[in-house]
Amino acid sequence: MFLQIMEDDLRKRGVLDASTPRPPNFEFALMLMEEYVKYPVDNLNNAWFPYNYCMLPHVAPIGPLRDMLQTAIDFVC
Repeated sequence: MFLQIMEDDLRKRGVLDASTPRPPNFEFALMLMEEYVKYPVDNLNNAWFPYNYCMLPHVAPIGPLRDMLQTAIDFVC
């Protein structure tokens, strides 16, 4: 129900076209974050740390890459 409300709002805002189906969950979540969660800097191009790098191990494929990212991120997150 909540996702449908969010989808309807994205369509109303013109972010998601009325004729296209809702994207897969991960893409839809990214779309929601981009629309509703504004990073607290006015210009991402000038930001020193503009993204949430702490999430990298959670979106990386399972395996050595994820383990390497987790080890590196553990120092700062």
